[in-house]
Formats: sequence, structure tokens, C-alpha cells
Amino acid sequence: MTLSGNQIRGFWAAWTGWALDGMDSFLYALVLVPALLLVLLAAPLMLELHASSRLPPPTTAAPTPAARNSPRREIPPAGGSAAGPAG
Repeated sequence: MTLSGNQIRGFWAAWTGWALDGMDSFLYALVLVPALLLVLLAAPLMLELHASSRLPPPTTAAPTPAARNSPRREIPPAGGSAAGPAG
């Protein structure tokens, strides 16, 4: 019994996929322990760096609620008074 060209290509495609899956699993297992150690041991350092890099308070104060709620001054339209054209 002979295999057709499509069957041979299918075999090699399946074998290549299986080999790449095995390589992915091996690399994951190889990197898992060092990555976890780096993350777990660096966490306190990262918290300390984050706490020391906070922004300073703003130099200008925000307007008070009374100032925000005060009515605004009416500005007359350009070229005439607010009451309408004189005439």
C-alpha cells in the first residue's frame, strides 16, 4: 500500500504540529520557575518603587464648591447691547 502526496504532507504537518506543541510545553516548563521567582521576589521592591514615585500634590488649589456654583457674568453680544438694536 502506497501513500498519496496529500497523505504524506498531512503526516508531516501533523508531526510538525506535535513537535512544536512539545517544544512549547518544554519552554514553558523551563521558564516557569525563574519567572515566578522574579515576579514573587520583585513584588515588594515594585511596591516600594511605586510608593516613592507618587506625584507631588498640585500647586494650585481646585476652586471651592461656592466658586464653581456662582452665576457667570452675562457678556453682551458683539456690536450691540443685550436689549436689542437701538432705534
